[in-house]
Amino acid sequence: MPFIRIKSLPLEASNSPADLVVGISADFAQKLAIDEKHISVTWEIFQSDHYSSAGDLAETQPLNHHPLLVEILAPDFNEKKTIKKMLEVTAESISRHSGIPANNIFINFTPARSGMVFDDGQLVHW
Repeated sequence: MPFIRIKSLPLEASNSPADLVVGISADFAQKLAIDEKHISVTWEIFQSDHYSSAGDLAETQPLNHHPLLVEILAPDFNEKKTIKKMLEVTAESISRHSGIPANNIFINFTPARSGMVFDDGQLVHW
């Protein structure tokens, strides 16, 4: 686990979501020393004009408003300094791969609790 879920309007840049998620996964694994086989990254594209921010709509992903919406779901045993690093690494990687400035990326960390995760056919405890 961690799961990184990214949502945005359609991107104008030439990078495809497939290239972006692969690059972000590799960066996260390398900078946090987590085997990449445990990392999942998704990028969901909202339809044009299906995301309102401050009461405004946009057809494609702007650079300075309508922040990318990101959630990192990871085990609750991570220390605050590790969570901070996850947030910073994710923001930097998304920004570098997508061209969206880090100040237009909103990331929320959600802790996954032991005994509240079903994986590999069973309830997981750590």
